[in-house]
Amino acid sequence: MLLAIVILAIAVLIAIFVPSSRKKPAVQEENPAVMDYGLNIPARLLITDDPYTKHEVIGSYHLGDYWGALWRHTLTSGRVYEEAVHFLSTSAPPMIFLALKAENGDWVPESLWSREAPEWSRIINRSNSKQD
Repeated sequence: MLLAIVILAIAVLIAIFVPSSRKKPAVQEENPAVMDYGLNIPARLLITDDPYTKHEVIGSYHLGDYWGALWRHTLTSGRVYEEAVHFLSTSAPPMIFLALKAENGDWVPESLWSREAPEWSRIINRSNSKQD
């Protein structure tokens, strides 16, 4: 039981602090004024919990010259999640938030961004400091 808790804690830390290899950092460098937050932590855990998840690009999103890839994640259990833009703010600084949709097209509730989520306050604080 303790081993399972330790493994879960390590997976959470990796999902939070290790940059995703599927994002293209060069795109962010071309337009550092766009703040692309991608998926929230619960969504990342859904798709990284299974090390054999198949990831494939299914489209892209754009904000001016900035673009990012949208991915389909197929878990070994057969569940399929697709990334979609959940929220796009064009105010300064522009912000992009992604969430997951299930195969039936419904949003996956735990992947939706919420102002009550712990990461939300870090995002707002970070975007406010970028404006200074």
